[in-house]
Amino acid sequence: MLKNVSIGVKLIASFMSIALVVLVLGIIQYSTINNLIANDERVSNLVSQRATAKDIRIALLTEMKIIHQMWIATDEDSLDEEGMKGYKDLHNKELEKIRAYYNGLINGGEGANGMIFKILDSELNNYTKSLLSTYNDNFVKSFESLQDAINKKLKKTDEGGQNLNPADLKAKIADLNENCDKTCKKLIEDTKEIEAKVKSKIVAKQKESAETTSASKTIAIAGMIIGLILAIALGILITLIITKQLNKVITDLTDVTAGVNTGAQQITAASAQVSDSSQNIAEGANNQAASLEQTSASLEQMSAMVKQNADNSKQAATMSADTSKSAQTGKEVMSRMTGAIEKIKSSSDETAKIIKTIDEIAFQTNLLALNAAVEAARAGEAGKGFAVVAEEVRNLAQRSATAAKNTAELIEQSQKNADNGVKVSTEVSGILNDIVEGIQKVGLLINEVSTATDEQSHGLDEINKAVAELDKVTQGNASNAEATASASEELSAQAVELSDYVNRLEEAVISTKALIGGKNTTSLHNYNSNTKRPAPASKIINIKPDHSTHSKPQTKRRVDKSQHKSEARDLIPLDENELNQF
Repeated sequence: MLKNVSIGVKLIASFMSIALVVLVLGIIQYSTINNLIANDERVSNLVSQRATAKDIRIALLTEMKIIHQMWIATDEDSLDEEGMKGYKDLHNKELEKIRAYYNGLINGGEGANGMIFKILDSELNNYTKSLLSTYNDNFVKSFESLQDAINKKLKKTDEGGQNLNPADLKAKIADLNENCDKTCKKLIEDTKEIEAKVKSKIVAKQKESAETTSASKTIAIAGMIIGLILAIALGILITLIITKQLNKVITDLTDVTAGVNTGAQQITAASAQVSDSSQNIAEGANNQAASLEQTSASLEQMSAMVKQNADNSKQAATMSADTSKSAQTGKEVMSRMTGAIEKIKSSSDETAKIIKTIDEIAFQTNLLALNAAVEAARAGEAGKGFAVVAEEVRNLAQRSATAAKNTAELIEQSQKNADNGVKVSTEVSGILNDIVEGIQKVGLLINEVSTATDEQSHGLDEINKAVAELDKVTQGNASNAEATASASEELSAQAVELSDYVNRLEEAVISTKALIGGKNTTSLHNYNSNTKRPAPASKIINIKPDHSTHSKPQTKRRVDKSQHKSEARDLIPLDENELNQF
């Protein structure tokens, strides 16, 4: 296989092999460095997330301290309006800080101490969201209720314009203090769990970076060893191949000179046959050109039809994509409706609990009214007025119980309707999902058809170009055939000159053999000083057909001597320039 490859190609191949090894090593090292940089950046983000979790714990402890101090001050009756307002402002400040920390870990953003990076792990991110939800539901809402009471305290009155009872404010603050201790302690423990998980990820990334660095060193050392061995092996191999090939070239050239000398004699006889054949080729080329013109017209019409199909496919793909977006939007709206129905059901459940509580209160009120009536009867004449009031309270309690019972029945019916709504919306959502998937599949098929049609259009364009080029080549071949007929008449004269070149080539082979240390070779054809010398350059014929017209080309009887150099590539694996150097 290598004997048919030129020396230049072999040298280029050897150097390219070494360059390829260097390139592969460079790519591996570049990829390794990029991975290390990415790991360092991820570790930095994880460290920031761990610090943010620690800041959350500190803020929660501060929150507990503020609420506890407010509770102590209220219990000791030392909380004035100014102090109450100050505790309120401190709490709001910590509240916003904790929310900012949680939102930063969930979505990324700016925190009190700098940039907070989003938690990329979906499970850990969802866990953080649940902590924020717990904080908002179990603590923030309680404080909002207390904040309303504080605002009333600062205004001296409640919503009805009556003086606010201080005992109610104390009770609210006590409840908030208890809720704060319970919620914040749990959140602190949960936040510690976040810190532990982030810390384990930091350790894993650091270990991964160390393993990547170690592997990179091993690959670099192995690559250098392989490159060194490859360079030495290729150097020795190319040297042996070139030396062997040069000796073979000299042997082949010796045989070539004899064959070329014989061939020169046959050229003269073949010239007449070439002239006749060229005329026949010219006639066939003209017929072929006419057929190509008809083929080109048919291809242009087919190309226009394919382009029209491509445009139609693109329009269909666009319409399918729009339909898919609409169906997806409908699916999202149905999902939101399902969520809304779930919330309505949840609200109905809570309302049912409240109605049950009202019913119990009405029952207790009825008992109290009976007890009051009994006591009024015992009081005699002095308790008649009180008995009337007790009777009215009893009537109100019974009416409240009846209303609570009716409301409970309505709420139960609403819950059933909400359950049916959830079931129906779930079924509709599933149907919309199937529609979206079907539309997406149709869109993919249309895109594939559009792509295939575009490729066919491009292919037809290329065929049109090729046919046009083939038409030009055919026209040129007709001119060349006519030119070949004229050239064959002059071919015999050049055959004589070729014999003289063969003799000189033989002498060059013998000299080259001596230069590389080979044994001298006996000439197959002794140089004859009386042999006809090559004609001057001005008398050598060069036929250059004119491809711009189909008429018989004009010939110039002047070329360079280089046109008569023998092409040896079919016989020996050397370029002309390489042969000249030797």
